Amino acid sequence: MTQCCSLLIDIGDWTTALALAPSVSLEYWQELTAKYAEHLSIASREDCIPYYVAVKKYDEAVDFYLKRKDHYNALVVAKSSESSSSSSSSLSINQKNNHFNTTDSYDTINTKSKIIMDNIINHSAKKYLEENLPLTAAAQYLRVGNNKSYTNTNTNTNTNTNTNTNRECPISC
Repeated sequence: MTQCCSLLIDIGDWTTALALAPSVSLEYWQELTAKYAEHLSIASREDCIPYYVAVKKYDEAVDFYLKRKDHYNALVVAKSSESSSSSSSSLSINQKNNHFNTTDSYDTINTKSKIIMDNIINHSAKKYLEENLPLTAAAQYLRVGNNKSYTNTNTNTNTNTNTNTNRECPISC
């Protein structure tokens, strides 16, 4: 059966190969699924994401979105990896308003997920600071409940905005 799957992959019939792979073993199916996800990723196809998630390769899924500068979806994947590793965490995503809610505080998230989310949030916040949008940058930290970094951003923003006193009033008085 493994030889059959290999031949199917050689002719480009990944779907049939993935359908037959579980008859060999779960590990074999996971291996093929990871290879297929990588194959789709190299072709810049977004449908690689469900395959990465199926074999718990969240880092690769996050990297795929970050390469596309899609920070929102990268954060969704990072948060879902955190919630799948912790059964006590409940995650809800309100896509209309781009809000994330979790019952766990930022400080109790497992280390790997926290690192992924920190990288995404820091990158996103830095981008907003470069675009002179400090409140949006601070909101990135609040989005995941990282009040400590929000406070640091807010403090830095206050000192930066007070140094420029030659601004005109945007409303006529």
